[in-house]
Amino acid sequence: MEGGTLVEIILCGAGQVGRTAAELLAAEGHSVTVVDYNVDATRRVSDTMDVRTLVGNSAQASVLEEAGVADADMLVAATQNDEINLLTAALAHRMGARRSVARVHQAAFYQTERHDYARMLGIDHLICPEYSAAQAIGRAIRNPAAMAVEQFAHGHVQMQEFTALKGAGGTLAELGLPQGVRVCVIFRGAEAIVPSASAEIRAGDRVVLAGNSESFQKARKLFGSDRAARGIVVMGTSSTARWLGRALRDRAFSVRVFESDRERAEDIAERFEWMTVLNADPTDPRTFEEEHIADADWFIAATDSDEHNIISAAWARSQGVARVACVVQSPSYLQLIRHVGIDHAFSPRKSAVDEIVGLLDRRQVRTVSSLAPGVLDIYVANLDGLCPFLDTPLKDVKALPGWIVAGVQRSDGGDDPDASFVPTATDRLQAGDSMLIIGPSGSEGVLAEAIGAREDRRP
Repeated sequence: MEGGTLVEIILCGAGQVGRTAAELLAAEGHSVTVVDYNVDATRRVSDTMDVRTLVGNSAQASVLEEAGVADADMLVAATQNDEINLLTAALAHRMGARRSVARVHQAAFYQTERHDYARMLGIDHLICPEYSAAQAIGRAIRNPAAMAVEQFAHGHVQMQEFTALKGAGGTLAELGLPQGVRVCVIFRGAEAIVPSASAEIRAGDRVVLAGNSESFQKARKLFGSDRAARGIVVMGTSSTARWLGRALRDRAFSVRVFESDRERAEDIAERFEWMTVLNADPTDPRTFEEEHIADADWFIAATDSDEHNIISAAWARSQGVARVACVVQSPSYLQLIRHVGIDHAFSPRKSAVDEIVGLLDRRQVRTVSSLAPGVLDIYVANLDGLCPFLDTPLKDVKALPGWIVAGVQRSDGGDDPDASFVPTATDRLQAGDSMLIIGPSGSEGVLAEAIGAREDRRP
């Protein structure tokens, strides 16, 4: 949070996401106003929480005025209607809210390949619960650090860990890695090494490599790799399942999707050509045996039915699948999962709430993942004009000796691939850049001091 700083928050929508977010934010001592057109919904909120409520249509400017939008630090539009959320957040931006956030479910609104709705409407942030849940599943399946990097860089920078099958044949400086690729960490036995230019890679080392997407595979070939495709079985073609399919594209995974409805199966097969789509029920014993599903590394139940997902994932575990997970809309089911043999459960609604609460964390330095618990962490540092090493070639920055800058996100870059990159030794940082950096665990304070971070940053 903000170290106790009070912020004014307007939550539009008193559904499960709005109520849960209101409860958490009010408990932190923030001033919360909940807006909903449904009298009963607002009454349930006011009866159980110390928040202000307002009955009305949040897409009407007069209602937002009454809610105090001009003085709001953040407005979150989280009704059940995407279009109302977009209009509400756009109005809030025009009417003076410091930040506006809209929850959307439809991929057409969230994806930016053709139309960037947030930018066109002046909205600061879009939240897609199904996307957030799919990313959480991806983090469980993959290296959490790798997912942190790819989220930071909108997928334009990759990070992977692999075992080198052969030595590099010289130091890193002599190796000639492609531009835009960095060796971040070398694991040699129990030792984690942050490499310098004079470091060497030996056969059997585990190497963590970060690189711009177009250069990544070329760099991997220098070392060889024993990484085989991992088998992922996804049951269902819900929105979360589709987002998961996108997250696992071209990531050394063999993804099979099972869909019982033939028409939906054909549609997904046409749109997601990198996955194998089968018109079958994976929990049918005959299909389970014929498709060798027991040999899969992961079984993920991601239909639109919570109960079906829970039962199917538990059954798959009983049949010998190594790791199983399920998607549930109702967060109340999350406490049940560990009692029925399921490794993980993911709730899009909970993911949305976590993202809303996380938006209030405006610290300039945050720990986002760990490469070696207790040894090396990954941090994000947001640079402003007070950073003492702006416009200095990275090779000349002395403030953080032994740290690795694994990625840079240039301000206002959006989804432009050129705005997210792995820097070279001659690159220079700018005010507004976000820096992904690897350093000793528990060193947020050291990094904050090095970049000249300010203590108080409101939303």
